[in-house]
This record gives sequence, structure tokens and C-alpha cells, in this order.
Amino acid sequence: MFPFTNHAVDYAGKPGDYFNVMTNGLIYMKENGVADTLSYSSLTDSTIVIPAFGITLNGVPPISTYSFTATTMRIASPTFAIPAGLFGRTINLYR
Repeated sequence: MFPFTNHAVDYAGKPGDYFNVMTNGLIYMKENGVADTLSYSSLTDSTIVIPAFGITLNGVPPISTYSFTATTMRIASPTFAIPAGLFGRTINLYR
């Protein structure tokens, strides 16, 4: 859904963006005007696997870190350095 570039992506959110994290393992999201549904699984209080978020290497999706408060949300996939550049993704949303 989101093209990867040769640099880490740090997205700061726009009005109307949202990530609605449901207890059934789905995330309904709208980012930069694009709506989608993602699956996820929580590993710990600060790590989550969202297969469509970040880069999957050798068939293994990245383990991302996350934090939620009443007014903010941050999800960050690992950043990888390869010969073509840096690859990774972070999203920050504010209410």
C-alpha cells in the first residue's frame, strides 16, 4: 500500500488520520487520505506485529514498538541499513 523509499519514513499525521486498534486483531486506519484494514498481534505492552507495516524480511514481518496515550499514538518499525539506503517507518498521530 505505501511505497518504500531509500530513507526512513517518519509520518506526523494530518487532520482526519486515525488508527482504530480493535481487540479482534484488526486495525482500521486512515493515513494521508488512504483508508485500509490491517491485522496485528500484540507481543508485549510495547511491541506489536503488523505484517503490512514496515519491511518483511525472509517472510518474517517486523516487530514494531508502539505507545498510546489519551492524545498520542506512535508506531515505529525497525530501520534497516542496506546498500540502497535506510528503510523503516514511523507514524505519529495526535488528538
